[in-house]
Amino acid sequence: MTRSGSFPRGGPAGSATRGDWCWAYVLLPYIEQDNLKQAADNTAVTPPGGVGVKAYLCPSRSRIQYATGGGNAPTFPGPFTDYKINSYSFENRSNTDPNRMTLNVVTNNNGTTNTFYVGEGYLDVNEYRHTTSDNWEECIYSGGYGGTSRDSTVLMKDYAGSGQGNWWGSAHTAGAQFVFCDGHVQVIRFDLNGSAAFGYARDWKNKTPFTLN
Repeated sequence: MTRSGSFPRGGPAGSATRGDWCWAYVLLPYIEQDNLKQAADNTAVTPPGGVGVKAYLCPSRSRIQYATGGGNAPTFPGPFTDYKINSYSFENRSNTDPNRMTLNVVTNNNGTTNTFYVGEGYLDVNEYRHTTSDNWEECIYSGGYGGTSRDSTVLMKDYAGSGQGNWWGSAHTAGAQFVFCDGHVQVIRFDLNGSAAFGYARDWKNKTPFTLN
């Protein structure tokens, strides 16, 4: 969450405007990557591409850290992120829009301890050596095509040959890690794939009591 009290969103697709780029770009100064953020902000055309961001990468995957070629517009190479925003609740809209989701809104509905903000996104094992941005693995210098966001209730372990898609998941044995709006991190088990409880955890409007235990 930014100092304004609002949550960064996924950003709209297809924009070269920095204010339209995804949540992970907006939060760089909050994870000790302010120099990278400033370099990208101050570059006239292409932001720094040949660098990864350790905090955005799961060490269990040992994957390529950054895209060397662009996919969808604006086609800038840059850092990948293994973590995806919950775009079901935090829409893929511009981060310059003042009407973003606030802490108070989440608190007064599903609750910050019950609503996840970011979680690990599924990645085909064959894609660990992936070097190009595409629909489901965009770098952080882009809006919300899907590569930096997810909105489904599919949750599964990485495996080879499945392709990419709108899924949550990880290389871990038991489940994937999610950051909730109050800041706590929780592993959500793979056996909650498609469950009502997992759906409630992604929905800021939910009023139904549930547990992920």
